[in-house]
Order: sequence, then C-alpha cells, then structure tokens
Amino acid sequence: MCSIGGGSPPPPPPESEESKQRRKQMRDNEQQDREVQKEEDLQRRIASFYGTRGRNSLLSAAARGGSGFKLDSSLMSKDKLGA
Repeated sequence: MCSIGGGSPPPPPPESEESKQRRKQMRDNEQQDREVQKEEDLQRRIASFYGTRGRNSLLSAAARGGSGFKLDSSLMSKDKLGA
C-alpha cells in the first residue's frame, strides 16, 4: 500500500540565536514560576492541615513524651518487665 500525501514534512527552518535565547529565558521563567507555585501550594496545604488538626508541629508531640501504659502486676516478674 502507498501512503497518500507522500513522505515526511520538511524540516523546520533554522532558528536564530536571539530566538533560541528568548525561548530559553521563557522556559527558565516558567520553571521558576512553577517552583514558586509548588512551594506556595505546599505551604497552603500544610496550613490547612494544621488549621483543622490544631497548630502543633511535628516535633512538639515527641517533646511532650508518651504517657506509657500500665502493666498488670500479675504479668510482672521480679527479673524483668513483660508479659
């Protein structure tokens, strides 16, 4: 079978150095904007999470210490704690 329309399209014309630099600058600006937006979104999600769950930081729970648990005296031995 033959393809109608014949072959591949012609290659694009060569770009000037000025247009390459302009496109590179645009890509760099867009990348920077995406990074800023991503950081803002992260901060907004963290704020909304802690706004609904309280304002404790992740490290404050560890600083308080746990309350532990009470072990029934019938399960304790003289040599060691445990069940």
